[in-house]
Amino acid sequence: MTEALLVNPYDVEAIEDALYRALCMPEDEQVARNRLMQERLRQFPVQRWAMEFVEQLRQAHGLQEEMTGRALTEQVRAELVREYRQARRRLLVLDYDGTLVAFAPRPDQAAPDPALLDLLGRLCADPRNTVVLVSGRDRHSLERWFGELTVGLAAEHGVWVREGAGPWKLAQEVSDEWKRDVYPILEAYATLTPGAFVEEKGFSLVWHYRGVEQKLAETRSRELKGTLAMLTEPLDVGVLDADRALEVKPLQAHKGRAVRRWLEAGARGGRGYDFVLAAGDDFSDEDMFAAVEPYGWTVRARPGPTRARFWVHGYRQVRELLEELAAGGHRPG
Repeated sequence: MTEALLVNPYDVEAIEDALYRALCMPEDEQVARNRLMQERLRQFPVQRWAMEFVEQLRQAHGLQEEMTGRALTEQVRAELVREYRQARRRLLVLDYDGTLVAFAPRPDQAAPDPALLDLLGRLCADPRNTVVLVSGRDRHSLERWFGELTVGLAAEHGVWVREGAGPWKLAQEVSDEWKRDVYPILEAYATLTPGAFVEEKGFSLVWHYRGVEQKLAETRSRELKGTLAMLTEPLDVGVLDADRALEVKPLQAHKGRAVRRWLEAGARGGRGYDFVLAAGDDFSDEDMFAAVEPYGWTVRARPGPTRARFWVHGYRQVRELLEELAAGGHRPG
C-alpha cells in the first residue's frame, strides 16, 4: 500500500504529521490514491496473497533441500577420495583466508600455523600433485609464509604468480594509476569509521571493517559501496564485496584466470590433470569455481549460494579433507 501514508506507530510526531497531511490533502489526490489501492486489492485478494505466500515457502524449502543435497556428505567425500587415489596427475587449487585458516582481525595476523605448513608440505611432496594457493593477498606475504614450499602461488587474485619454486612473474598487465583517486575516499571513510582501516597492495586497495560495530559497519559499507560504484565506473576497476572488507581491484584480475594458467600448463603435450580440486570460501572464489567446474571437484568452505558443487562447514573441514588426501586417502587415526 505505497499510496497510503506510512508511519512508525511509535513515532508520535510522525503520526501527527501524517494526520495533518491527510486532512490537508487535496480531494483529487485522495481519490487517485484510493483508486490505486482499490485496484491493487482487486488484483491481489487475500486468496491470491495466500497462494503466493505458500508458493514462496515451497521455493524456500526447495532451496533448502538443494543446499542440503550439496553438502559434502560421507558418501560424496568417499567418492572424491577414491578419484584422488586413482589419479595419476592431480591439481589442488586452494584459497587461503577462510578456506585454510580462520579470518584474523588484521591481515598480518593470519600467518599459517605449523600444522598447515606440514600439511601443504606433504601434499607437495607427492610427485603426482600440483598444489596452488590462489589468494587475494599480496605476493610479499605469500612469499614470506610459503616461500620454502614448492607450492604454486597466485597473489592479488592472479596478478602475480609463482610456479613451484620459480620467480614471481607479473601475469597480467594492469595499472595502478586509479589508486590516487580511490585511496583518499577509502581513507576518509576509515577516519569516519572507528575500527576500519585501509590496506594497500600492489594493484588493489582494501577497506577492512572487521573491527567495526555491526550496525555501523552495515551503514558505512553500504554508503562506501555506493560511492565507489560511481567513482570506479570509468576507471576499469571493480569493487569486490569480501568477508568484512571491500576490495577495489582491476576488473581483469580474478582467480579464474590464474587457475586457467595451471590448467593450460597441465594440458600441454596432451597430458592433462585427471583429478582437479578447488576450495574457496567467498565471492572472489566464484571465478575459480567456474574455471574448474568442467574438470573436477569444487568445494566451498561454508554454506550459501555458490557455483561450487559442494560445501563444508568451515576451514577445519577443508583441512580434514586435505589431511585425508595427504594420507593417501586414509583418514588419520
